[in-house]
Amino acid sequence: NINLKQAYGWLVIPGDGDEKLTLDGHHIPFEPNAKTEVISGHYQVLIEKTFYKPYKTTIEVNDSTVNKLNPTFEINYRELDLKVYNEAEIWIDGVRVATGDWRGKLEYGSHKVECKKESHRTTERVLEVDPQTLGPIVLESPTPIYGYLDINSSPTGAQIFVDDKFVGNTPSSVQVLVGER
Repeated sequence: NINLKQAYGWLVIPGDGDEKLTLDGHHIPFEPNAKTEVISGHYQVLIEKTFYKPYKTTIEVNDSTVNKLNPTFEINYRELDLKVYNEAEIWIDGVRVATGDWRGKLEYGSHKVECKKESHRTTERVLEVDPQTLGPIVLESPTPIYGYLDINSSPTGAQIFVDDKFVGNTPSSVQVLVGER
């Protein structure tokens, strides 16, 4: 008869479910408040959570032992209000987040903010977010891009409508936003 000794313990970490656990550089799937089986030994622990600074510690897991970690996370974000006029879209780090106004959390650091609108030149800004960043932040609106339509008719004097708006009579050169009209 051979009795084998268990060579693992458990790790229990409270959380919300959006944390990422890494032991010695290897991602470990886990559920908050549940026992995660871990081979006995020493580990560098990294727990990452969106909008918070990473939590780092060292632990020793012993055979048949439950190890409880109670990480405390430091805030790593600022809640901000961004505004842009003319119903332009707001894009943050390549993701469309709103049209006109946006309120939300941004992690500390640099963020690329773009304002976009059809037939307009996109505006860009690098926004540095830190604990002192205050809002509301008014963003530069996209500028219109115009072209011209030279319109003639026979007979002359015909009414010209662009996008259902009266803009003059023929012959005429009419300034319009670029794009399909």
